[in-house]
Order: sequence, then structure tokens, then C-alpha cells
Amino acid sequence: MAIFSRAKDKNEGQLFIGVYVPDHIAYYFALLAVAKGVSKSVLFRKKLDDWYKSTRTIGDDELINAIVHKAVIAWRIIRVSQTVTRNTLLDFDEELAEELRSKGISEGHIELVIKKFHHEKDKRIDFEAQRTDEEEE
Repeated sequence: MAIFSRAKDKNEGQLFIGVYVPDHIAYYFALLAVAKGVSKSVLFRKKLDDWYKSTRTIGDDELINAIVHKAVIAWRIIRVSQTVTRNTLLDFDEELAEELRSKGISEGHIELVIKKFHHEKDKRIDFEAQRTDEEEE
């Protein structure tokens, strides 16, 4: 019996992002790649890494909070437009998770978004209930 060893995948720990760019950018990248003697992939990864380092001032927490804010707004619209049940909230959670998955968000980040959503959703609902109570007095 032979045991086959598999060489380590050179793309391990990486994800593919497909992107269409305007033709003038594609042509420029091709010229630049040939002039520098590297592949367009190497050049693109370098440019993307440089961009990532320069924009990394926006942290994960800030980006997650922005996503949570959008989810809370979407939930408010649902809550106003229909009778809310536990199933409605479970369906919302599933739809939110599925949308984030389809956009390439990691499972860890999805769990964090949903956890923070529930915290913010409840906090804002409590605030609105308190405001309603004050108006009735």
C-alpha cells in the first residue's frame, strides 16, 4: 500500500476574489507586469497589499459596527411593517448570516455581527419603550 503525501497548497490561507476592471486599467496592469517581469497576479497582490496597509486604519470593530447598524435599521423596518414573532427574528438572523456568507464574510465575523445585532437591537428597543413610557406620563 502506497501512502501519498500531498505537497502544501501554495494558495493555502488565501481566498480568491474575482473582479472586473475597466479595460484601460487591465491594459495598464498588463503593460506594467511585462515591464517589471512579473505576473499580473503578483503585481495585483502587491498593489492590494499596499492598499490594505494604507487603509487598515479602519479596524474590524468599526466595520462590524457599521454592518450591525445597517442590520438594526433593516430590523426596524421589518418590525414596523409586520407582526414580529420569535420566528421572524430567527428568520432575520438566518437571512443576515446567509447574506454575509454570500459576500465572503468569515463565520467568526458573522457570529460577532449577529451577537452585536441582538445587543444593539435590544438596547434600541428598550430606549424606544422608555421614550414611549415617558410620553404617556
